[in-house]
Amino acid sequence: MRLKFLSNLIVVPCLAACSGDGLSGMDGLGGNDTDSHSIGSSQATLSTSGNAFTLDVSRTGSGNISAGTTLGCTASGCSPCTASYASGTSVTLTATPVAGYTFSGWGGDCAAGGASLKATVTMNANKTCSARFTRNTPPPAQFRGVNITGMEMGYEWYDRTTGPVAGTSYPILNTRLIDYFLSKGISAVRLLFQWEAMQPNLYDPIPNVANAPNYLTYFSNLIRVVNYATNAGMQVVIEPWQANSSNGVGGGRWRGCEIGSTATCPTSNLKPVPVPMDAFADFWSKMAALFKGYPRVAYGLVNEPNSQSTTTWFKAAQAAITAIRNTGSTQRIFVPGNGWTSASDWTSTGYDTDKPQVSNANGWLNANGSGKPLFDPLNNIAIEAHTYVDSDQSGGHTDITSVTAACDHVKVTLDWAAAHGLKVYLGEIGFYANASTKGFTPANAWADFVGYFNSNPDTFLGYTWWAAGDPTWWKDVAANGGGHFSVSPTNSTTYTGDTVNMQMIQNDFQDF
Repeated sequence: MRLKFLSNLIVVPCLAACSGDGLSGMDGLGGNDTDSHSIGSSQATLSTSGNAFTLDVSRTGSGNISAGTTLGCTASGCSPCTASYASGTSVTLTATPVAGYTFSGWGGDCAAGGASLKATVTMNANKTCSARFTRNTPPPAQFRGVNITGMEMGYEWYDRTTGPVAGTSYPILNTRLIDYFLSKGISAVRLLFQWEAMQPNLYDPIPNVANAPNYLTYFSNLIRVVNYATNAGMQVVIEPWQANSSNGVGGGRWRGCEIGSTATCPTSNLKPVPVPMDAFADFWSKMAALFKGYPRVAYGLVNEPNSQSTTTWFKAAQAAITAIRNTGSTQRIFVPGNGWTSASDWTSTGYDTDKPQVSNANGWLNANGSGKPLFDPLNNIAIEAHTYVDSDQSGGHTDITSVTAACDHVKVTLDWAAAHGLKVYLGEIGFYANASTKGFTPANAWADFVGYFNSNPDTFLGYTWWAAGDPTWWKDVAANGGGHFSVSPTNSTTYTGDTVNMQMIQNDFQDF
């Protein structure tokens, strides 16, 4: 949405080590079968005895972990999951998934092992390691979801030295919000966040432990929501929402500067630096390395590129795709177009800041040079488009131009995608359920869109309604100060109660 101005370790407690296959009671399609274990879990450390140190191993999902004859944590029980070693001992752990599961990666003191089946830890202190196994269940062909707002923000909304403050710079999202969506049959969420809060300086590590603790807290809050949603079987699209210098929708920018341009942005040491494409690639490489073990997570490269070069944007998108795949991550990547990602403008050129101007269609087909389209070695990329049904398609108003407006807009992108063997994800759609219309109702317009979605399963991957969030932060059901079209629960204490917008759309999430 181009006119919106937004309201203002992976670390969780662990279960007792080796609690057997009871850990796999949920689907685990997000890379972990319970919400009590995650990458980088913070786990209890056992006490030392003399010069011996204790290795404590835990597991999510179904699989076996062994270290020769000294330690064995099996899918059916424990024998045992802790062992003591003399100081300086090098211990190699081996992960073996059971049938129907895949090993996704190590955490804790074994995190350096990544997704390798073996990890080595030196016992110079008490150590804790976790292993994650995920169930081999593909996500549904089509998905229907909502956007979760709140963790996106202007880069000047907080002191860069101390970082974003939870509960002030952004809301601390309660997992009861996910429970509310699940009760409606919603199968996906698009979770927006801020690049600068992940990397306050370009090329910083993720998670950022070297800077102020607020940055690690921000990261942990994002991961907490992702873990909870994926554990419950939801798909989660993680996507950075970037601000421009006015705190509006900035698109492909970092601290207001366009990716790949010669413009400079101030760093923490006040020396101006450019924002090269390889910085964008570095960001996505580090994010993908963290999330590649989450089969229910997909990547949206950035929210609504705009006021920038179409050619430069698609070259930056290619750099990010290549970086993601180089980590071994196989999940789907959603690539938005320039021009606020407008579905009706996919083949238009007016939004391009270059001369001669080119369309998103042209940018995609020539991203790697003339006649060389955007390339993914896994062929698992898709177009992300957005649409609104007011007169300027910004979502900043409550008018609905026609009963077929949404369908008419999306059809432009969908027809082109189908002709080129591509798929489309509608990342944003929303309008006011009580809008004043002539000759039709907002419910009629929604039904027309859903009918179009249902009739195009081969090309139309999914949609996410704009928007929802913390009930006290995101509650406007209309377009007061920008399009909000809230489907947040109306009761912020119980996380119950439906807005008029949720009442209009909720039946179209059930049983899918």
